[in-house]
Parts: sequence; structure tokens; C-alpha cells
Amino acid sequence: MAIISNTLLKGSDDFEVEFTILQQENSSELIEEDNCWVDYDIDRLNSKIAKLDKDIDVLTNDADQLDNAIAVASGLLCGLIDSFFVGEFSFMEGMEISNEKMEQKIINLAKKHGWEGIQQGERKGQTPLDAAIAFLEDKFKMPSDPLEHQFGGTRQHHLRDFAHHHSPIGLFFSILTQFTGRAYGTDTNGVFMSIEVPKEMIGTDLKKKWAIAVTDWALHLASDMHGSSATAGAGTGIPGPIVSLLKAISALPIWGTKPHIPGEQPNPNSLSLFTAKLYNGTLLGQRDENGKLIPVKIDLRGEKAILQQMGKQSVPVIINEVLVRVFYFIRRMYIALKNNEIHSWDDITKLNWRTIVPIYNRTISHMMLVASGTFVAVDLGDAAIRSAIQSCGSWEKFAAGMLLRINYPGIGRFIVALGAEGHMEFRRSKKRTERMTLMTELLQAQSIKVFNTQKQMWMAAEQAETIIDNLYNEVEKSFPLIVKCIQENNDDYKSIESYEKGIAKNNPWIIDLLK
Repeated sequence: MAIISNTLLKGSDDFEVEFTILQQENSSELIEEDNCWVDYDIDRLNSKIAKLDKDIDVLTNDADQLDNAIAVASGLLCGLIDSFFVGEFSFMEGMEISNEKMEQKIINLAKKHGWEGIQQGERKGQTPLDAAIAFLEDKFKMPSDPLEHQFGGTRQHHLRDFAHHHSPIGLFFSILTQFTGRAYGTDTNGVFMSIEVPKEMIGTDLKKKWAIAVTDWALHLASDMHGSSATAGAGTGIPGPIVSLLKAISALPIWGTKPHIPGEQPNPNSLSLFTAKLYNGTLLGQRDENGKLIPVKIDLRGEKAILQQMGKQSVPVIINEVLVRVFYFIRRMYIALKNNEIHSWDDITKLNWRTIVPIYNRTISHMMLVASGTFVAVDLGDAAIRSAIQSCGSWEKFAAGMLLRINYPGIGRFIVALGAEGHMEFRRSKKRTERMTLMTELLQAQSIKVFNTQKQMWMAAEQAETIIDNLYNEVEKSFPLIVKCIQENNDDYKSIESYEKGIAKNNPWIIDLLK
């Protein structure tokens, strides 16, 4: 039940305050309960704001001049290491290393599965690699090998037959072949198709199906990765994970390619044609002085060669990364130990490790951006100068030299650093906006508490005014009684005079007391 009271308070110097209080029964209890909830909200908001402050601190760039100078120096040093010790990208060097490792791997696998080396009766002039490949081909069959001509012959069937791919895609279709009895790949135009395989190539029970689909598949690919036994090292290898993925994408229906009709000119989609040229070496191949094409095949061997060269180029990039992060960690640890007065292992808990560990904070992200940017600048400058000197004014030679001398992992790291910096700035802005929203809510909660306090004050003032009015009324009521008592006392004093003679006679000492 609502009660409305109008109150006029008067003070000194003609100061008056008139206010209206709308209150309910037990309103004091309701205000106290409301204050409890408001206090809870204030504590909750303060806790969230404190957490956001820590997150914003991590996402704030605190790098000073020394941090930036060290980052620049590290990038410059690693750029010089790249220039003088790494050199240009050499696909042929990578192929030599890749071929050597692959040959040794094939021979070791053959020996592990029963090959005893070149035996009498084998092809004259056969190398250990030829014999090892022949052994693996003969012992571990691929169900789709008899379908070589349906998939485009010796030069193309490894690419068009998905089971010949050295990738998860190849493993998937090898397993699928054992449980469906069909091989899967593409026709000449790159359109997806399936062909029935000979029944004798399918396992008769579940155990044999899995053995052929996984074990035999892996070991047969080992025999194909370096060419056949007749063309070991120079023949067509098998697609690696990158080419395999491109080929699978090119076979999707989204390209709208029509199946090849025998007798007509093949008309593959652009991605399928690009993948085929990349795989057989005509896309990146170069011609010698006589006009003969020297193919640069990007099969599994080619992908491993590129990976090997990328690994070589990654060395200065990794050194740059380590130098900057180690410096950051040592300096931030020293500052933290000094500022927090750490004297024992128990005091280590005082440290804010999020700002010390050199990962995922804005300062180290900024330093890595500066370091990698300096590295890329030095690398590009070196590549441009060397290419310009070697090109003798030929733009084609200059462009080719730039492509060979650019440090691709370094450029990739710089792009990652740019992305990390942008992402952290976006997160920081988002958290600052969230903090402003929480601060607004906190201000509202505190305003509610102030209002409740004011309400309690005015209620107390209204109660005090009521008490004063009641006291005034009681004083007014008691005034006639006081007057009556005074009158009666006066009458009593007058009546005492009539007894003066008797008192003087009988109790003379009382006269002095009465006076």
C-alpha cells in the first residue's frame, strides 16, 4: 500500500525544503534488499572490469625504444645471414637431396620386407634401386594398376587414379576400392569417374581388405614414388599432398566440365589442366639453348625438394624469432623481479606471467612485426641488387632472379606478424568497448545506490519532523497542567500563612525552613 506524504522543513535564515515521499509499507526493508542486489552488481562489474584491464594490458603495445632497436638489429643481422649464407632458391639442389633420401628409403623398405639385393637372373645392368623398386612392385600390388590405360597411360595414370596419390585422399580411395570393388579417378577432361577392378585384387575377408588397402597401398606407393623399375629416378613419380589436393578440387562438379568422348579433343577445366602441367613438368619447365624442354616436375619428389629449400630458407627466420623472443623474456623477467621485490620462490606468484612469457602479447607481437619487416626489407633489397647486377638490363632475368632470391618463409612470417598485430588491435578495441559498457553499467548501479541513500535520508528527515511535531503537541497538552500546578502551589503557600502562629508555637524550627 503506497503512502504519499508532503513535508515542509524550515531552517534558519528563512531556509525551507518541501519534499514529497512516496513510500510503501516496509519500504526500509525493501531499500535494504535493493541495496544488497546493487552491491552484488557493483562487485560483479568491478571484477569483470579488473579482468578486462589485465586483458587490455596484454593487448597494449608497451615496446620502448630499446625494444624496437633490438628488433631492428635482429632483423638486420638475420637478413645478412640470409644474404651471405642461405643464397638463392635452388630447386635442383633440393631435388638432388630429395632423390638421394628417397632412393635410400626405397632400398631400406625393400630390404626390410625380404629383398636380398640384386640376384642372378635379374635384368642386366640393373641398379640396386631398379631391383628394389621391381621387388616392391611385384610383392605389393595396387588394385588399380591394371587400369593404367583407362586412366591415361603410363605418364598420367598416377595423377588421374586417386589411389596413387601420396595423401589422405589416396588412402581414402584405396580403402573405398576394397569395399566397393571400383577404382576412382578422372578421365582425360578431369571429370570424376569410377571403373571396376579385377576381383582377384579385392581382399576376400575384412582382414585382407584392410591389409591391401593400407599396407600394400603404402608399400606400392614407395615403389612408384621414384618412377618405375625401368625408369627409376627419371620416370613419372606420384602426386604429393599439394598436387593431390589440387587434382581432387579440379574433379568437383562445380567446374561444369563434361566427360570426355572418345575421338574428340580433350577439353579439361583450367584447374585440371594447370595441375596436369604442374605434375608433368611443362608448367615450370625451361628450354635449353637448343630449345629442348627441361621439365620441372612437381610430383612427390618435387614437393619434397621445395620443402627442403624452404627449410633452408627458414633458418634465418627462426634465428630472428629466437633472438627477439629471448631478449624480450630476459628483459621483462628482470623488470618484473625488480619491481615486485622477489626474494624467494614463494614470491614468484606475484609475477604477471602473461606479460613476461614471450608469446601472445601485444608487445612481443609488435617487436616481431618490426623484426620480420626489417628482415624482409633487407632480403628484398639484397635480391633486387643481386638480380639487377646479374640481369644486365633484362627485365625477364631480373624478375627470375628476384623470384629465386626472395626468402619466402620470411615473407610468410611478415604476413603472419601483420595479421597478428591487426587481430590484437581488433581484440583490444573490442575489449575497450566492452569495458566502456561495463563502466556505464557500474555508474548506473552506483547511481541507484546513491538514490537509495538519498531516499533513506529523506525518509529519516520526514520521520524526524513527525517526532518533533508530536513533541510540540505533547508540550501544548502539558502546558495547562503546569499552570494548574503552579496555581495550586501558590494557594498552598498562602494557606500556610494562616498556620504561622501555631507553627511558631509548636515547631518554631519549621519557620526558618519554610522561609
